[in-house]
Amino acid sequence: MAEIVHETVALLSNEAEYRSIRISVAAPEDLPLIESNRGSLEQILLNLLNNAFVAMNDGGHLALALNHSADGHVTLKIADNGCGIAAEDLKNIFDPFFTTKSRQGNTGLGLSVTYGLVNELGGRIEVRSEIGKGTQFEITLPLKIAIKELSDACYF
Repeated sequence: MAEIVHETVALLSNEAEYRSIRISVAAPEDLPLIESNRGSLEQILLNLLNNAFVAMNDGGHLALALNHSADGHVTLKIADNGCGIAAEDLKNIFDPFFTTKSRQGNTGLGLSVTYGLVNELGGRIEVRSEIGKGTQFEITLPLKIAIKELSDACYF
């Protein structure tokens, strides 16, 4: 999981540098390997990191922290110091097509897709946010999942 986090952060490093966004990643050296779907994990990370970039003006801090628990889970926390999400919007952020930024060309699908992918991987996602202070997403995933095979699945 740490490898995927570092690779995904590297993909966005040029934009982060251009926008003066500092990104930090903390992961314990003894973080266990997880059995999961790499593409889904990358998509989850890209969606959340891109949302964090949108929420921060130029200059900001994005902190990612990985941990593991004795009960067989890995937790990823992604916290930004951006504009935050209004309390009345928090209950809707995982709904398809819900967006507060439609004027910026957002479709409102990123968090809905993220929610679905996290659930598909057997995990859960939680969010905490405060206007003017930022947002933190916490994703908890099992170390091992049973991925359901779909007869009509396409892989790219």
